[in-house]
Amino acid sequence: MDKKSRNLFYVVLMIATLIVAIIGATMAYFSYRTGSGDEDIKAHAATINITYKDGDQVTAQADKLIPSSFEVVKKVYEHNIAGDTSGSSTSACIDDKGKEVCSVYRFSIKSDLDRDTYALLNTEHNEFTYLVYALRDVNNNTWMQLDNSNYFLPLASCSDDCYSMNGDNKVYSTSPKAVNSIFGYNSDSSLKKQVIGSTERTFDLVIFINENNRNQNVDQAKNYLGTITIEATNAIDKVVAGLN
Repeated sequence: MDKKSRNLFYVVLMIATLIVAIIGATMAYFSYRTGSGDEDIKAHAATINITYKDGDQVTAQADKLIPSSFEVVKKVYEHNIAGDTSGSSTSACIDDKGKEVCSVYRFSIKSDLDRDTYALLNTEHNEFTYLVYALRDVNNNTWMQLDNSNYFLPLASCSDDCYSMNGDNKVYSTSPKAVNSIFGYNSDSSLKKQVIGSTERTFDLVIFINENNRNQNVDQAKNYLGTITIEATNAIDKVVAGLN
């Protein structure tokens, strides 16, 4: 290969490498995700901060929880910590008799720029039949409606088949459904989102055994384990706008 051909080859190689680098950098803006042990996600000018004030691991044990209606859960929660945006929320669900009517897991999110943000509850293990979840917007002191008519939604039982392993990655079951949208679902079953910006937003994920006024002994001695993850998408337009 003569010198001219060799120089042309290096120029082509440099251009190809630059294209790959640009594609990789652009793809990084599309999705930011945090899970166990990760609190900060950074990519160039984009920063998402998630604080799990009660931990990202969600657990429930039937030896502590008693079946309760949503109305009871609301009253106990609101009596204990409604409007409190500081610290842990672990005492939110203890009623006047010392009984635990729910479990609460608080998380806060903020971003350098406004971003469409999704919150997921990934079920690792669920032996319960009547376990459900609800969501409290702590900043606005309101319960969030999770679909067209409900303020709480069921968590499907999947004690042994919540997920399978694909290498080091967990692939969660779709039947029964193991990935749950914490912000709820739109009428077309798509995941609801929240726009998160520089003002920190705090949410309480509330887990409880939904009382049905019948024998619920099936949920005695049962256990639940799940993980909260946060995803921010459509970030590329926000990043470009922020840099102009």
